[in-house]
Amino acid sequence: MKRLLLLALLHLVRQQLPAHAEEHICDFTKEKYLLGKNEKEYCVVNAKPFDSVTFICPKKIGAQCFQNVNTLDDISADKMESSKLSIDVLLYGSTLYGDTLLISPTVKQSTTFYCFCNLQMEDLKKYLKKRRLTKEKENAKKKSTVNVNDLKNADEDMEVVVPEKQIDEHLVRALYRVKKIRNIIEREKNKGEGDKPTNPEDEEELVIEEEQEEEDGEGDEEDESKVEKIITKYGIMKVVVSTNNTITKGCDFGNNVVNYFSKPYPVERYGGSKVCRIEAKPGEFVGFKCIYDNQGTVEPHNCFDKVFYEGKETDLQTLMPGYISYGNKQKGKYAFYLKLPHFVQHSYTVQCKCRSTVHQYDDYVFELAVEGGESDIVAKSFQE
Repeated sequence: MKRLLLLALLHLVRQQLPAHAEEHICDFTKEKYLLGKNEKEYCVVNAKPFDSVTFICPKKIGAQCFQNVNTLDDISADKMESSKLSIDVLLYGSTLYGDTLLISPTVKQSTTFYCFCNLQMEDLKKYLKKRRLTKEKENAKKKSTVNVNDLKNADEDMEVVVPEKQIDEHLVRALYRVKKIRNIIEREKNKGEGDKPTNPEDEEELVIEEEQEEEDGEGDEEDESKVEKIITKYGIMKVVVSTNNTITKGCDFGNNVVNYFSKPYPVERYGGSKVCRIEAKPGEFVGFKCIYDNQGTVEPHNCFDKVFYEGKETDLQTLMPGYISYGNKQKGKYAFYLKLPHFVQHSYTVQCKCRSTVHQYDDYVFELAVEGGESDIVAKSFQE
């Protein structure tokens, strides 16, 4: 019975979480894009509000996503420049984390944008080899080695790595060379018969295998011809965002219309209060956005992980363990969001402050008063 109750509670919590969203990744360093045959290699993302989108690219071009994005699928230089648009204009209330965009929870109309990547490689072999070695090192760091003769104190989740016998590198290299020559002969034979290779993956495999050995006179000419075929390439990420008209409980400094946050807070021009107060209960989702300033910041840094409580900078984890925060930790021009935990032991009032290089935009305060107790969704689940 307890298990069923917990499962039901978990389901209800997941339904309420705006943070329960998808992560989308377009990684143009992958071989399927670098070795693809098309001039334009596409990665299409269908995203919902509050999904995250990550754009990994060897060399960004165009709008240099995500501070700006392109609104047209056109790789000409003039169109990439003319279709450039700030993400704050296109998807107001979104947040950036390096190469990742957290889409605003409120999207008024379906939106499509593009990010462009130059996949031209002067030395594809070298790039793929470096990438593969980097991944191997990362994977190696994740592994924990244990002496197979002494497993008494080993963690049951720990991976046991059994040392392998020493491999003869000269023998391996010779085998690679034989296989490479065999593939080349087979390919030449197919060309003579006017046929395409029966398995397109053979060409990809050949390029990757040649990374394993030193440059070889017989293979260089063949490999160079392959590199030439793919050096003029574009990676294009197309992102289609669906709509959601839900208004976030919170403060929108510098705005006087309820479009994205429940409490717009116009610029104060007459010396009045700059404090916007929001009252919330456990389990609720809140947020705020400072007036846009490209050089703006938020105090304390790392809001909401750190907040002002009773005049002192405090870790929110010590007050409300179990919260989830979203926000750019260095810049204050993007929105900040907080998912309150479903249990809060006491009532607390915490603050974050918007700082700006523009005097009239400076010192606006987001004040959050959280009521102690449990969330409505938890209380109702125990009544049923």
